[in-house]
Amino acid sequence: MKYTNKDIIRSGERKLIRFIAKHLDLDAVKESIRESYQIDINDHLEHKSGNIEVHNEAIAYRLDFDVKIGLSVLLNRNGEPLSIDSPQLSPRQPPELQPEDKPKKAENSQKASEIAQMIEEINK
Repeated sequence: MKYTNKDIIRSGERKLIRFIAKHLDLDAVKESIRESYQIDINDHLEHKSGNIEVHNEAIAYRLDFDVKIGLSVLLNRNGEPLSIDSPQLSPRQPPELQPEDKPKKAENSQKASEIAQMIEEINK
């Protein structure tokens, strides 16, 4: 015995997802993307779909987006890639050592050197 038609439930779920997507703070979403992926997407974020899920034993809403990024691919005359560039992508920089990490790195280098000397003495 059914209490309602499954299409009614699914229609309501789709409307709920669209309503949530419509009322998202897209600037906050873009800022999170910028912080997480170093991508500045400007206005190139488009809601695609969504779903209701269970996450950590609680109801959650998955919203899927398409992100459009303009890319320039530079090739030489042999067809080999020279670079890929985008005004929306910032190049990834290697993480800089924090000031407190530098003494630790020096200490580790010293220990490695001592171990290498001990191994050399053992092999003599």
